[in-house]
Amino acid sequence: MNKITQTKLITLIIIILIMSTFILYNGSVSILKQTAENNSLSNISNNYRSTSLTLEDYTVTLELPETTSLHFDLNNFDQGQIRSTKYFEDNKLGFRGYIQMWKISNLSDFLNESKSLSPFDYKSYRVSKINQNNYDTFLTEWTASFGDKYISTEEYWISIGTDDYIRISFYADTPTFPTNIRDITRNLLKTIKIINNSKL
Repeated sequence: MNKITQTKLITLIIIILIMSTFILYNGSVSILKQTAENNSLSNISNNYRSTSLTLEDYTVTLELPETTSLHFDLNNFDQGQIRSTKYFEDNKLGFRGYIQMWKISNLSDFLNESKSLSPFDYKSYRVSKINQNNYDTFLTEWTASFGDKYISTEEYWISIGTDDYIRISFYADTPTFPTNIRDITRNLLKTIKIINNSKL
């Protein structure tokens, strides 16, 4: 299998993962959509907990709301570029997502390829580069429709070394990304710490 074909295959696997999550968990989160839109960050700002995750050789420590739960651990899910995956969900606040370890030689090309292969009808799509907490990070923000449903997303690709990235993705079943969830993602970026255990 040549490199281009392999990249497309991995990209398709990721799209399938996103679609599966969108379909399987859409109901439970959509029911609470209005709750998410009405919740104020002031109601949950004192209800964060520190969480430590192991992604291959890295320990990731970050703050998530107390109502956020981790559903499964796929440390052995090795599909080439995807080295490790953990899934999270918050029914009270109306979001779900992934924390993943990736190895990608050219992130910009990968993001462009993913967008071109996606079955979603994008209403908006933006990629920007930010530096938060001393980590160089690519932020992808997009909103799309799939049939008669909507999904809005913020994804953070945090560079942690040559071709190594921590990807943190937040999804909501809304036409625009909710402000209260954006506040949560900003807090996460301010508090995240990533340690390479192989260098200790």
